[in-house]
Amino acid sequence: MDTKVKHELVILPNGDIDLTANPHSSILVEIENKNKEAVAALNAAGLDGDGFIQAAPKRKSEKKIAVTIPGSKERQDLIATAHTAGKKFIATGGRALNEVDAFIGMQRTKNIDRVKVLANKKASFENYALTVDKAKTVIARKLLDQVDVFSHDFVAHPDSIKIDDLKLIIEYKSGKKPPSKHKKTQMIGTWMNIKHQDSNDYSPKWTVQEEEEMNDLNKDNIKLHDTELGRQAVKFVQSAAAGCRQIPAEEVTKACTKDDIETLRKIVNAFDAQEVVILNNVAHI
Repeated sequence: MDTKVKHELVILPNGDIDLTANPHSSILVEIENKNKEAVAALNAAGLDGDGFIQAAPKRKSEKKIAVTIPGSKERQDLIATAHTAGKKFIATGGRALNEVDAFIGMQRTKNIDRVKVLANKKASFENYALTVDKAKTVIARKLLDQVDVFSHDFVAHPDSIKIDDLKLIIEYKSGKKPPSKHKKTQMIGTWMNIKHQDSNDYSPKWTVQEEEEMNDLNKDNIKLHDTELGRQAVKFVQSAAAGCRQIPAEEVTKACTKDDIETLRKIVNAFDAQEVVILNNVAHI
């Protein structure tokens, strides 16, 4: 054995020696056994042989790479979050990164980010709705005190409104909280400037379409056509179809291989099958 190369016995989980992990394992075992025999002989002669005990260097067998299952969410997520070649290899088991799982994993990451944006926007909308209710309560209460917040001179009479009430009506009209560092006099100045503006122009918005989008994204039912690859493929198909309409059919076939023609035939058959389903559904209405 080369003395410059470190050799070790690899121990399997069941305690056995992995003879395939190191081609010199059998030699290490033989040397260790001869050492044990020599120590036993010294002890038998009344000498301290235990001081000469030597064992071959050992290490536990490394765990095998846990390769994820193709098409699983686990694999898609691992690929999406893998930022090194090693992590990508573990995630895919060495398979190509242009497979469907890679594109779905990347799309899921984008969807998660989009959901966060939508969730924050919805939260702002809902919080603002609560603020509006509180602000209108303040406005009604002040009227009972003979104070119309829209016409009252708070500059001359700053004590006629509490600072917390002032914050609420400012947020109601502007759609945002006044800076926490602002003093009451500054807030009164802000209110006097904005009190007649339309709150609808500044309030957070939340649409039915955004609610539907967030619900769809949360379902996490991502198909290939939902990914960037799928979107680009659709554009390519639409472009190709438009090109086919510009030239005679025989010219199209000349530009296609047999595989291309077979693909087109499958597309047409699938379209025809969908048409039959639609017609059958209409007939049963």
